[in-house]
Amino acid sequence: MILQYISMLALVLLIPTLVLYLCKKYNGPTILYLLLAALVSNRVVSLIGIEIPQLLGKVLITVAIAILLFEIYSRVKIKEHDFFYSHVLRAHLILLVICSFVIAFVIHKLFAFQNFFYSLIPAVLFAGTSYILFETQERKWFVTKLNSFLETEAILSTALSLAVALIFSAFAVSITIGKNNAVLYVPFMVYFVKVIVGIGTGIVIGLIVSKYFSNLLKSRYLFLFLLAVKHKEEHQKFSSIYNNLLYIFIFLFISFYTTMPFELIFYGKALIVFLAYLLVRFIVLALFLPADYTMKNKIVLTFIMPKEMEILIVGFFLLLTQASAAFLAINSLIVTVTLYSIVVSLIAMRFSKFHAKA
Repeated sequence: MILQYISMLALVLLIPTLVLYLCKKYNGPTILYLLLAALVSNRVVSLIGIEIPQLLGKVLITVAIAILLFEIYSRVKIKEHDFFYSHVLRAHLILLVICSFVIAFVIHKLFAFQNFFYSLIPAVLFAGTSYILFETQERKWFVTKLNSFLETEAILSTALSLAVALIFSAFAVSITIGKNNAVLYVPFMVYFVKVIVGIGTGIVIGLIVSKYFSNLLKSRYLFLFLLAVKHKEEHQKFSSIYNNLLYIFIFLFISFYTTMPFELIFYGKALIVFLAYLLVRFIVLALFLPADYTMKNKIVLTFIMPKEMEILIVGFFLLLTQASAAFLAINSLIVTVTLYSIVVSLIAMRFSKFHAKA
């Protein structure tokens, strides 16, 4: 049995390794092709009926989210007064609040979660964006203003969205809301309080590292400083290994621990959620960005909002640490909307160079 698991894992690991190699060689969008390959693998695994131990998934996701959260919060600067930081923070806070009501309401109606907190988790996660997708693309056509906005948004929005989503998840598993009452389950609450405390500790450490060591190592992967990586070539190598490792984890999680629905109606509902998010994002950017952003700028920024490994890892963390039908549906929704966001962002990046004028 152990030999079968090892052989199966070795075979499966060849797929993401090959995808990563081809994307690097041909400068392709890694997360897009990896997700597509993982979804195909998920279908094959579900048809064959292959399973791997839950314990392995829990160990891997614990390692993944610990590194991910530390890296995310090490990039956040507590005191920052530049132009982009201020208006990006304001726009995202407003977007986060509106998503917490509007997008959560849409999700609640479409997927009929009994507890509204379950709807809040993906709603606030969708407000976050990633910047890794841009790093493999030709960005000469980006005006500095748009590029700076996207980079700053990727740092701030991810840090805020993930923290809020994890807090909502604690309430989701601890409180059952009925028609006339609400029941608090103490054991679940204690478990997730421990999780939140652990995450909070990581956030504080990350912020301290950012505050006191950012001048020593100007990089988005500040945690590598702790590994005494001093040379640029070594730093780039470790950064690449870190990203590739998380990509492989994501492939394994989707292949073996996610049950993607076969019904087309699910993907239609996910598309409605995604379109509602785009509408909310456009309204917020149109109303609350400074006047020196043209309407074309705001349209471009609306459609360039890729979700990436950050929200996927959080989705898998919730699924593997607190298995339930609700978290299974949430995770499938996160994977689907992530795929939609990447496709739309790539299309926007391809065509916005013709009208993204300052």
